[in-house]
Amino acid sequence: MSEKLLKGEVAITLDSRDKICIVLKDVVSGVKCVEIECDPADFANALMHRPSPCEFEWRPAHVGLKQEHKTEQVAFRATYIHHAQERVEEITKALKPFEVDGWKARHADVGNYRDRCKTKEGTTEEETYLVHFYRWVNIP
Repeated sequence: MSEKLLKGEVAITLDSRDKICIVLKDVVSGVKCVEIECDPADFANALMHRPSPCEFEWRPAHVGLKQEHKTEQVAFRATYIHHAQERVEEITKALKPFEVDGWKARHADVGNYRDRCKTKEGTTEEETYLVHFYRWVNIP
């Protein structure tokens, strides 16, 4: 067994395809890190300590890490841009100064009228957006 045991949750369900689904979730990160599917007969065999076939998805990327969140006011003039790729490039350029130290922006917030705000100095409500950022960090 490893030196560090992580806190987790396990759930076992029978889905609409008559497959047993076993999900292991890391409590700290909230990530479903393992999802296993098998037939009910194979699950029963596994309970009796018999090797049984299954399919699984393994997502170790953020296990044991904690996700931090913050919001920042980002200036962006939402002028009409003809091509979607140009708009993506302009949004990326506006967010770049904020995406440091592992922070990543929710790009969809820029240009979303629900995220407009008017507290950024020297800008109007139509030019400033409240953008959500997140990053994964180790816990002490």
